[in-house]
Amino acid sequence: MYRSTRLIALIASALFVTSAVEAESAHIGIKELARSAIQFIGKPVSTHGCLVNSFHGSFVRLCGSNDWHELVLILDPSYRVPAAFRRLSIDYSHDLEGDFSGVIVEKAVDWPRPKKQLFLRLDSVVNAVPYEP
Repeated sequence: MYRSTRLIALIASALFVTSAVEAESAHIGIKELARSAIQFIGKPVSTHGCLVNSFHGSFVRLCGSNDWHELVLILDPSYRVPAAFRRLSIDYSHDLEGDFSGVIVEKAVDWPRPKKQLFLRLDSVVNAVPYEP
């Protein structure tokens, strides 16, 4: 009886650890995430980069880069980006360097033409600082 109880406890513990590890986000470089975001749909990810606000939207890119192939669009339903800018007392004309975590989602957009687009739906912004080139 003792062995079977111990075995059940061991299996339950292993399952708990496995699910906790799977729930953690995978850290992916921004270039890799931009290149292969479709592989991460529905999965939690984190990346380091610079958040940029423009008339095209908000996105994270490699700090200092202007290559549009190396960016990930942002969805911010919980308004974490404005909170980060307020904490740092900077306006939206600055880039915000930090660690961005969330889930890759696919969303229909209407502009400039109707299509589906991939976004990082933000869950957290940490280690945020104004980007200084």
